[in-house]
Amino acid sequence: TTNDAAHETTNDAAYETTNETTNKPTNETTNATTNATTNATTNEIANKPTDETANKPTDETTNVTTSAMANKPPTRLPTNPPTRPPTNPPTRPPTNSPTNAPTNAPTRPPTNPPTRPPTSAPTTSPPTQLPTSDTPSTAFMSGNQGISLIIPGGVNDDTVMFDVGAFTSQFRQSLLDYGVSWVIINLSNHKYGDTYLAPHPYLTFEHIGSTPKVIPSNIWKNDNDDVFGDDNMFIYLENYRDRDLFREFLDALDSMNVKVFAYMSAQGPAMLTSTETKAYDYNNIYPFVDSCSLCPVLTSQPYPFCGCAPSVHFWRRHVRNSYGGRDDEVIMKVAYAEIIVDEYAKRYKDKLAGFYFDQGDVADMVLIVECIRDHIPKAMISFGTENKSIRLHYPFDDFTFGTPVDSTIPSSDCSNYYPFITTTEVASQDGYFDTTLAHIHAPLNSEWDSGSIVWHPRQAHEWQSRMIAARGAWTWGVKRASIDGNMATLSYMDPEDVLFVQIVNEAMKKTPDYKYLCEESPTVSPTVSASQPVSLAVSDEDVLGADFGATIYMHGNMFDIEAMKDMLIHGLDVMASINTVFSIKVYTRTGTYKRHETNIFGWDLILDEVDIWSKGGNKATPLPDFSDPIEMLAGTTRAFYVTSSEPVLLCSMGMQEGEIATSNSNLRLYVGTLNLDEFGIYAKDYTWNGNIRFEATQEITLIPTVSLKPSIPPTTVPTISIQPSKKPSQLPTRSSRPTFNPTLPPTISSKPTVSGSSNPSISTHPSPIASVKPTISSHPSKKPSSTPSISSRPTAPTDPSSSPTRSSAPTTIAGNAEWMAGNHGISIRITGGTNYGTVLYDVDAFVLELEDKLLSYGVKWVIVTLSTSYYGDRYLGQHSFLTTNLPGSTPKEYDNGWDGSITDLSTLPDRDIFGEFVDRLDGINVKVIAYMAAQGPALLISGETKAYDYMDNSPYVDSFDRCPSLTGTPAPFGACAPSVHLWKAHVAERYFGSKSDATLRKAFAAIIVGEYAERYKQKLAGFFFDNGEVADIPAIYEVVQESIPHAAVTFNKGQRLPLTNNNAPYEDYTFGWPHFDFNAYPPPDCKNYPAITSVEDKAQRGYFESSDVPGQYSLGHLYMPLNDDWAKGSIVWQTDKAQEWMSRVLRARGAWTWAVKRATGSALSAIDFEDVQFLRRVYTNLNMPGPYTYNCQNNRFSFR
Repeated sequence: TTNDAAHETTNDAAYETTNETTNKPTNETTNATTNATTNATTNEIANKPTDETANKPTDETTNVTTSAMANKPPTRLPTNPPTRPPTNPPTRPPTNSPTNAPTNAPTRPPTNPPTRPPTSAPTTSPPTQLPTSDTPSTAFMSGNQGISLIIPGGVNDDTVMFDVGAFTSQFRQSLLDYGVSWVIINLSNHKYGDTYLAPHPYLTFEHIGSTPKVIPSNIWKNDNDDVFGDDNMFIYLENYRDRDLFREFLDALDSMNVKVFAYMSAQGPAMLTSTETKAYDYNNIYPFVDSCSLCPVLTSQPYPFCGCAPSVHFWRRHVRNSYGGRDDEVIMKVAYAEIIVDEYAKRYKDKLAGFYFDQGDVADMVLIVECIRDHIPKAMISFGTENKSIRLHYPFDDFTFGTPVDSTIPSSDCSNYYPFITTTEVASQDGYFDTTLAHIHAPLNSEWDSGSIVWHPRQAHEWQSRMIAARGAWTWGVKRASIDGNMATLSYMDPEDVLFVQIVNEAMKKTPDYKYLCEESPTVSPTVSASQPVSLAVSDEDVLGADFGATIYMHGNMFDIEAMKDMLIHGLDVMASINTVFSIKVYTRTGTYKRHETNIFGWDLILDEVDIWSKGGNKATPLPDFSDPIEMLAGTTRAFYVTSSEPVLLCSMGMQEGEIATSNSNLRLYVGTLNLDEFGIYAKDYTWNGNIRFEATQEITLIPTVSLKPSIPPTTVPTISIQPSKKPSQLPTRSSRPTFNPTLPPTISSKPTVSGSSNPSISTHPSPIASVKPTISSHPSKKPSSTPSISSRPTAPTDPSSSPTRSSAPTTIAGNAEWMAGNHGISIRITGGTNYGTVLYDVDAFVLELEDKLLSYGVKWVIVTLSTSYYGDRYLGQHSFLTTNLPGSTPKEYDNGWDGSITDLSTLPDRDIFGEFVDRLDGINVKVIAYMAAQGPALLISGETKAYDYMDNSPYVDSFDRCPSLTGTPAPFGACAPSVHLWKAHVAERYFGSKSDATLRKAFAAIIVGEYAERYKQKLAGFFFDNGEVADIPAIYEVVQESIPHAAVTFNKGQRLPLTNNNAPYEDYTFGWPHFDFNAYPPPDCKNYPAITSVEDKAQRGYFESSDVPGQYSLGHLYMPLNDDWAKGSIVWQTDKAQEWMSRVLRARGAWTWAVKRATGSALSAIDFEDVQFLRRVYTNLNMPGPYTYNCQNNRFSFR
């Protein structure tokens, strides 16, 4: 492309959306449950009326039973269910059976269980928050068990013929007296979200056959056992009443005091994780939907065309009609929560115990929880995702999802549940991790709803006993009965499955033999031996105490150490859970690891893939000495990251990140993180276990770490908490980022302090002299400091002549955007990547022009596009991932001019154009603000069709070569953007398989923004983030502030007119854009006049106080295009009107940025000549006192 025409946007590109493709590649298993209607072979229209429809529908359903079930009910075993084994089962088989083991237990749990299960005194401090009577309580699940059952939704044999009464009778006779306390029933069709077990106001009428109907058996089947769809037997489903099969289950089980959980697939009718080929009505496989007639209309394909699922397209159309024309993935998640989940939560709020959501990767968890809790405040909720390497829980989980780690092997395999059982035993508090109950959901058979039992009864007894003894919960997934492999028409649970559950539960009376240990189990409280100088336990004279042991093992840890004296770090010892060979890497960096957990940039690899033989058994294994000892001066901090090829490194928990884990007079080691993979998923509050070998004053010393009681493995995405700790640390937090929730009286600052005083004042009167560091006083200082404040908050001058005095306005609002107050700048747009514009761009020429023609008029800053305009696919500076993996996405040096012939960029040196801007402009005392598009390389808003390398648009990327392997589409296929797929794959590697929108947003913050902020931290003044609607704003703000505490930041999200503080506390100045429709309302139009008056009338000395977060301020800033487009077109302003409006904003202490266009052709490095001349005329008079001419009286369009 030439210049940046390929990516210029018109008007406000922020409203551009694309429709997500439905047919996403998927790894769906072939064993997925179907609707039992795939045998229908006819292609005729299903709803053809026949004489059969004359039969009057009734409410009757036929009780279908088998002679085996009717005449041979399962034998009743003793009615008293077993009691739980001892609460702390030994890790080895006991030598003698305990004599005081309980022998009897209640046959049913209490009707009104306590809010927390009774327990002995915990060995560690309790969780920060336990379930109470006012919050969702899983107490009835703790130490108990349930079952789950799968029934396909919609209209089919299963739902028409299913007899809930028969199921209830079997359950009452066979399982009720054996302690089964709940049943998980699929409200949606297993892992698919296309059909349901209950009516829905939209689905029932628009997705024919997606919810059950009451159809008499003699209508549904004839004497020859023909089902509708066979032999020309058709009906109109609209003629039959709806059947609420799920409600029937609820009522029947409630009568037995058995709870019901609704299993739902979060992908919903859009089939977000499956392709539409998995939908019930795809390609005419469903007898009641004629896809051959509907698909041409819905997909614009030529007739005849049957290869679509009408239900998917109808759903997308409904979402577009309901959400302003959008049907992207983000909106699909919202629609699923608000239209599907909300309706069913409202319908069953009187009896439903909770929800169990599969496909959580595509769930808007926050919104789903809100919709449910609106109707069922005490509903218990759990989310499951594709991340199954370890059993994790999310902040919204009341109990863990608990499905197998690896579904390709039997659920009874050691790798599936054993680590979770042992972790629950040693790391939970009475089965709880914080407020989340440990829960296992185990399929009894080789498949969830079919196959043969894969568990040995003794193994099932032992593992279930241990889980329940630890006060966790267990659910068995059972299959339904079948005859000759046919699941249809049968209402009973499989008799063999029922008998197995009975046997296991009967055996619960006895203490298990503990034969199914899988491996040597870690002890709960390891013995401390004084004879082992490198033992994990602390020495007797250490004030932190003794008798601690590590029980969590994972791939690695990050931690900080602080030197009390000058010293040399020679090496480390590690501790592993088992005796084995594995590979170790060690990274280090100056300062803290915080905000660098997922970004390799800035880390030094000091030990590279060293193979070691671990001693195991909590014994320290020395690593080789570092090739060069690491020097540390007294008072400095250094971060280390130890990572292994196998999940065997020991760590512990029980303290909070930033607390001192252990120390002596030489060195302090702080609590850090647990890391699941290299620079990927991590969790806070874990302590590395090992030794640090160092030399101070000629003395070699070993510092052993502290090991406390561990917790369940961490969350699947990095935690970026904005809430303060409920447990104060022993010493002040060492983070350079402030708390967003201070505990002292509210401040008037727009940002929290970076570091408070050692003894914070609580005085309600200000000091007459400003402090060196920002104060936390509830009143501003009356005397501003003589030098610039180091506070992250803006301060306004106290000169009353600069603007009218407002008695309610604070006299000081110190901070990051204060240098912009009453000043102005310009913005310039340059397309990123390697192209004609970047190869030939001369930064020096631009800076010379700015210095020669505009600098003397007071231009204080330039906003430069670090990413390409509104898109986030290309950048002006090199990046550790983008440059290496996405050819052409960052600039290259090309000394031979530009002829477009080069296609291999690997031999060319990188060019950091943005760094050139930062350095050159800093030389003339002009600040640089980086413009970035928050949709990032994933193009979350625009879609991959807008990417630079889509469909062979880039000379450096062969999409026809890359797309087949990246998308799973047979060659030849080039209709993809390899850069988008490669970025998402990289994110999945870093974030443990997750490519959800939420994860992509966090990855943009951590990997893209974090690296650029660190790279330019010495001279960069701030950031302007476009696409704020898809930005993880807290995460972005935090990574920026970590590297550049003084950075002024804003996000293009929220109200445009009049100006306001939209994104407190993460906004230093307003984004200030005019109305988005430049055709109807050009920038000088009176439609934008409220931006001027709001700075004058509503701002307090130029600052807008947040209505949501009192005391948080944002500087009023206008960002105005000079032309009829952002970076091209013709000037639309009158000189005197531009002078007047700009003067009024600056006199009110606001800020103004002009967006100018670049020259074309050989002068592409310069600002357009007409733009420069216009600005020079405007700048000659920026102190107009009034009266004002262009005040838009009577809404006069004075620009015309």
